[in-house]
Amino acid sequence: MQATPSTNQASYRLIQAIFNPIARTVLRSPLHGLLDSQLLVISFTGRKSGKLYNIPIGYARLDADALLIGVGGSWWKNLRGGAKVKVALKGKVRSGMTEVVTGEEEAADLYTHMLAQTPTQARFAHIKAEADGRPNREDLRRALQGGFALVKIHLQ
Repeated sequence: MQATPSTNQASYRLIQAIFNPIARTVLRSPLHGLLDSQLLVISFTGRKSGKLYNIPIGYARLDADALLIGVGGSWWKNLRGGAKVKVALKGKVRSGMTEVVTGEEEAADLYTHMLAQTPTQARFAHIKAEADGRPNREDLRRALQGGFALVKIHLQ
């Protein structure tokens, strides 16, 4: 049986429902070293709901004070306009400000960092890497048009 978008979405939601609470707990515990080389927990307040969100997600490090996450769905819209966030990473919680990137040129440059540091990210975003390590432009364009965004987190 071939997977359809709806079965892929249902599988993804099931994995999130099971994995996210476990990952959040581990990443905020003394056992964080098991996962924190690839995952962080980003915490932010929903703009409309006022609800506090704590989401485990893969990341790439841009430099000592900047991280990069690739986000599908619509929750990244809460991070537009320099949203204040908290990031639990490597056993520490740091504050940060976000910068959402949806432009294709900048996204291509940034996603190259993501692919180099966390190749599994390509599977989740359906963006393949070319032989030179850069993202396939058609895949990237399709992802951006479908609601995918890259978010820089400037740590404070």
